[in-house]
Amino acid sequence: MIRISKYFIPYILILFIAGLHRGFFISLFWVFIHELSHAITAKIMGVKKVEIRITPLGFSMHGEEFEEIGYIKEIVIILVGPIMNIIIALIFYFLYKNHSLDIFKISMKINLVLGIFNLLPAIPLDGSRILHIYLQNKYICKKSHRIKVIVSMITGFFVFACFIFLLIYGQINISLGLLSLFIIYISYKEKRRIVYIIIGDIMKKKVRFLKNGYIENKSLSISSKLDLLETLSIIDKNKYHIFTVLDEDMKVIDTIYEQEIIEALKNYGNITLKQYISEREGKEI
Repeated sequence: MIRISKYFIPYILILFIAGLHRGFFISLFWVFIHELSHAITAKIMGVKKVEIRITPLGFSMHGEEFEEIGYIKEIVIILVGPIMNIIIALIFYFLYKNHSLDIFKISMKINLVLGIFNLLPAIPLDGSRILHIYLQNKYICKKSHRIKVIVSMITGFFVFACFIFLLIYGQINISLGLLSLFIIYISYKEKRRIVYIIIGDIMKKKVRFLKNGYIENKSLSISSKLDLLETLSIIDKNKYHIFTVLDEDMKVIDTIYEQEIIEALKNYGNITLKQYISEREGKEI
């Protein structure tokens, strides 16, 4: 399945106005090959539903069942794209040495740039996806998400600084400037999606549980003063949580299960755990 981003058409128009359409469409072809290599590898690794999206950065591949195949296979799927570009760049390097055609030179440079550029830790590039896998296996969802967004924003500003540096020395690279702004914009939007990402992860747990018949538990003791969103933010995407709610004297008030947090947010909004328990039991604590 192929889906086109609403930002893609305006981006093409800007490049046409700037007179960069020839190089852009050659780049687009090789970006498609990059993402196609992701998609084919994902299918081989067992991902059933694969989607290729067209964005201002070109094409991007998305799959629904990466959690099922394990993080090692997921990293392999991600790395295949940049590796493919570097191999293609080497092929065109030797072709250009023997046959000095512009198309060989352009393809060599584009693939080399794609291979290196995609390893940058910027959303939605491959480097950011690898960083995300590492962080989510090391930290809780909220912290890993925050680090990923900060790193992506820094990378976006670094790319923009490179654009300004080249501009000062008389080299105008509109694509580099637009891409840096796109990275910064996407990173900023991603920062505000943390709650939806956590809820999505919780929904995926149910699919894994129904498929495998089991899921690892994690038990935590938390303060009744925490609100529902704060509780949601400490959930580990790979485990099912059981929360023991304690008062100020560390006495047990109640036990709340992970799935209840989602239902409570729908029914009561972002109230404290103490308020939720009171609503649920119909009593004052």
